[in-house]
Amino acid sequence: MKKEQLKELKQIANSLKPQFNLGKSGITEKFIETIDNYLTAHNILKVKALIAEDKSSLEYLANEIAKETNSTIIDKRGFTFVVYRDNN
Repeated sequence: MKKEQLKELKQIANSLKPQFNLGKSGITEKFIETIDNYLTAHNILKVKALIAEDKSSLEYLANEIAKETNSTIIDKRGFTFVVYRDNN
């Protein structure tokens, strides 16, 4: 991904509110399926990881979701992260 595209996506992400909350149920098949469907329709989404205890657990959760949905992590702030998938 080019720097210009990454910068543009981060600007879009800043205006988004979290579309999904990752709670105590964790990363389930249904959660992944829902995120995958959302990414197919919208390309970008923000997730608030309510179960993350620290930065390393947030990193793990974000990486797992990105891997399972074939998407890219665009930004991480606090306990929130943004993933993007180009559907073209």
